[in-house]
Amino acid sequence: EDHLDRHGSMENYVRAKARIFENQKPFDWAIIQFEALKQLQALGVSVPGKVITFSARTHSADVYLEGNRIISRLPGVEGSVLDLAECALEGLHNAENLMAAWLVGRAMKLLPSEMIPVLQTLRTGEHRCEMVTEWEGVRFYNDSKATNVHALDSALRSMPFAEAADRNVWLIAGGQGKGMDYQAAAAALEKRVKGAWLIGTSAGEIQSAWSPFAPCNLAADLIEAVAEAGRNAAPGDVVLLSPACASFDMFDSYQHRGDQFRAVVMKWVESRQGD
Repeated sequence: EDHLDRHGSMENYVRAKARIFENQKPFDWAIIQFEALKQLQALGVSVPGKVITFSARTHSADVYLEGNRIISRLPGVEGSVLDLAECALEGLHNAENLMAAWLVGRAMKLLPSEMIPVLQTLRTGEHRCEMVTEWEGVRFYNDSKATNVHALDSALRSMPFAEAADRNVWLIAGGQGKGMDYQAAAAALEKRVKGAWLIGTSAGEIQSAWSPFAPCNLAADLIEAVAEAGRNAAPGDVVLLSPACASFDMFDSYQHRGDQFRAVVMKWVESRQGD
């Protein structure tokens, strides 16, 4: 859903992305998420390379997820290839990242003994579901890179659960909107979010879209949002910045927004340590 303001429609966006395969030869490898391949096929886009698919949502892909294990049905490597319980990365979207990385390594003829230790120790980069700190059983995550609704949805689904309930996320979102369908995250919001604190120029629009699925409040800035989310959070809860919007209404970039979130969280935690 990102950059629809530039491409005009999802179809145009998919066709633009598909151009990456244009110059492939029949002997090249095309490693594609199963659902993305279905989109290409629906638009009549052909891929000249040798296609291998992966998915965390269906067993129809060449490489898929079964429980905590990544399973391959490729000739010569049938069966389990990676146990997610032994990996640092969490969430369905990161399971797919690991699948794609494993498939790239296989295409490059790397040995499992070379790949597996690296895949097990991979961690997210800055501003990508990055854990900032944990205070009195509450974890604070910086996902400022999530500038669209799909990224927010993935972040919500990847957050750790509490023992007592599925709904344990205090969400901070909002910013400069891109004309997206915010209700596309409705299922994840309803399942995971205890409450949301919304900032930026799109806050009112998001509140209207999300209020049927989770309690939503408006905040003047990150300082207020962090303070309110942190004050309401209980042990086992998560405070997550995952804006689903661009940053340019209040910040120079998503990096600037994420850096500010980190600083605000650490200052808030420091202020509470004497309580």
